[in-house]
Amino acid sequence: MDSNRISNQNGLIYLMEHTEAFKVGFTQDAQRRLKHVQTHLPQKLALVLTVPGTFEAEQAFHKRFKRESLGNEWYPISFKPAAVAYLQSLTVEMHPEAKRTADQQPKKRGKQ
Repeated sequence: MDSNRISNQNGLIYLMEHTEAFKVGFTQDAQRRLKHVQTHLPQKLALVLTVPGTFEAEQAFHKRFKRESLGNEWYPISFKPAAVAYLQSLTVEMHPEAKRTADQQPKKRGKQ
């Protein structure tokens, strides 16, 4: 698959962790990716967060937080709250309707 197709592809940006570090990446299937990464590590991994996104958005995350990186898309666990907040903000930007509360839903007309 060429890089232009990957960069425009919709998928999931994920955050998976073990006790000391977490990884941020892009995939179409988060559970399959978790199993694949798990085969390379002795620590038990947990999938913490997935948000709709693109490969470009995932790459922008890594570029923006390069100074915090441990290398190979891994970050120290102490940086997790900031990473989660940033990734959740992407969801709000991409899907503003997810921000609505029940009180903000459009009112139905007619009998209810």
